[in-house]
Amino acid sequence: MRRITIILTLSLFPVIVCEAQKNITHNNQQWLQYYNQLKLSESLTLFSDASLRRIDNFNHWQQLALRTGIGYQLFENLNGVTGFGCFESFNYNKPSKIEFRPYQELNTSQEFGKISVQHRFRAEGRYFRTIPDGEITSNFNFRFRYRLFFKTAILKLSKTIPERKLFLNFGDELFINAGKEITYNMLDNNRMLFGLSFQVNKNLDFSFTYNYQLGQRNKPSTYEHSDVFWIGITHKIAFTHNNKTN
Repeated sequence: MRRITIILTLSLFPVIVCEAQKNITHNNQQWLQYYNQLKLSESLTLFSDASLRRIDNFNHWQQLALRTGIGYQLFENLNGVTGFGCFESFNYNKPSKIEFRPYQELNTSQEFGKISVQHRFRAEGRYFRTIPDGEITSNFNFRFRYRLFFKTAILKLSKTIPERKLFLNFGDELFINAGKEITYNMLDNNRMLFGLSFQVNKNLDFSFTYNYQLGQRNKPSTYEHSDVFWIGITHKIAFTHNNKTN
């Protein structure tokens, strides 16, 4: 447990540093995300997600996103995923940027008593096409992400369905940019996550998360702070050897 505390403290350090700086802009965002896990075999899973994101009290579109990847079970508690995402960003409801994002990731988990600890390492290539003032420009950079996530059951909600539980979730995700076009924003974002999830059964759950997001922007001493309220739906579908769907 001491090791977990040290890791979490180190991951939060960039947030503390950034908050001490000037030129911080603020906004609030509202995200609705659907996650699907289609288990194709004992080793292969198709992971997909779609996202609708609004900004400034639902007044404007912020982003639309689609992502999918194929995951392979490497060991008992280690799997790898490779996939591709497409993201469209908006500026006051007008399309301003399209991003194509191939990615690779490793996921592993540990159990410490009643607490599940998840680690996710992700590397992304980010291809941008922007449309400022009607002129199309393109750029590219890499981004590396590490997420440390804790989950623990706090309440059983059914005597007949043992999987129906309420979970407490918290964690942190660090985003690091790399590439020749990265000047001031090596720390792309840091996300502090706090929330609850309601597990209906082993194949469906709903999560409600507050995301305190802070990151550098590609200007000297410029940062952006976002209060993000995030509703997630996770749906798992598994095909058995008898080709039945759970």
